[in-house]
Amino acid sequence: MTWWWVTFGCGHGVGEIQVSSDEAGGPLDVDTVEVRSVPFPQIVELTGTLVADRQTMLAADTAGVVRETWFERGDRVTRGQVLAVVDPGTMGMNARAGAAQADAQRAQLDAAERECTRAEQLLADQVISRSQYERTMAQCEAQRRGVDAASASAAAASSLVGQTRIRAPYDAIVGDRLVEVGAFVQQPSPIASLYADTGLRVKIAVPETQLPRVALGSGVEVLPTSLPDRSYRAEIKTMSGALRDQTRDVLVEAALLDADAALRPGMYARVRIESPPVDTLVVPDAALRVDGAVKRLFVVREGRAFELVVRAGLSRDGQTAVFTDLTAGDLVVSPVPDELRDGRKVE
Repeated sequence: MTWWWVTFGCGHGVGEIQVSSDEAGGPLDVDTVEVRSVPFPQIVELTGTLVADRQTMLAADTAGVVRETWFERGDRVTRGQVLAVVDPGTMGMNARAGAAQADAQRAQLDAAERECTRAEQLLADQVISRSQYERTMAQCEAQRRGVDAASASAAAASSLVGQTRIRAPYDAIVGDRLVEVGAFVQQPSPIASLYADTGLRVKIAVPETQLPRVALGSGVEVLPTSLPDRSYRAEIKTMSGALRDQTRDVLVEAALLDADAALRPGMYARVRIESPPVDTLVVPDAALRVDGAVKRLFVVREGRAFELVVRAGLSRDGQTAVFTDLTAGDLVVSPVPDELRDGRKVE
């Protein structure tokens, strides 16, 4: 067996391979296509977190001991459904005391207003002085303000008692149960985490350097890390109006268009955001030989096919963007025969 060296060039690069006489026997009949430069979307690859369209950490709005709970993790609950009951304890006594105080203030106001009416008559009959009359009227006004204050305090205390029945604010799924019967809660002790099941979004932190390539309406491919064989479509719906000082990024949210039951809020995902098209080198999908995460193609030079490892981008309509040392007009083998090897003669 004899060997010789073949020199080749691809774009800006030049290299050599060693070819045996056996390998160089007969030329392999292949089809070739030209590498083209066309407007093609670019990809920004980042990470994101799935969140529900609406999610809430439901909290107590009063203080007391939890007497009953009517929910578990994973339960579906409806708006207004009672999830827990809190014994208000002293809150109930405070409400009753407030109501009694308000009643006492109203009784005193009735007496004060009768005194004010009498003072008006005495002033008209010139039995009392103007200063005595004004002092009486001021006392009446103070009593009215006292009734208003006592009534407001009683209403506040009563409202706290009314919050002892903790209800779901909307139709949701319970994420986590955070209290048990007998626990003491107060404002704002968490009771449960709730997630609306009306849709999912993916929250993405876009670095300042990538921001010009991201826009409202851009398409997003979502690849959950826990579901390596699944991908989902999303569309950017919201973008923060300013960068965050500490991280120098912008929060972006994309609505998932085809979410299913396999997805859960809190999942991590890789995201691929399509940016506006720019002139990009593309080859047919069939020109790529895929080996796991490695992609290769064969470029034809001086009657031989030379294998190149390429960094591939977005694939669309049977074409894949490639980022390697190629130029428009280069010939690549497509489709790639199984028997084709690096340096093989082709025709």
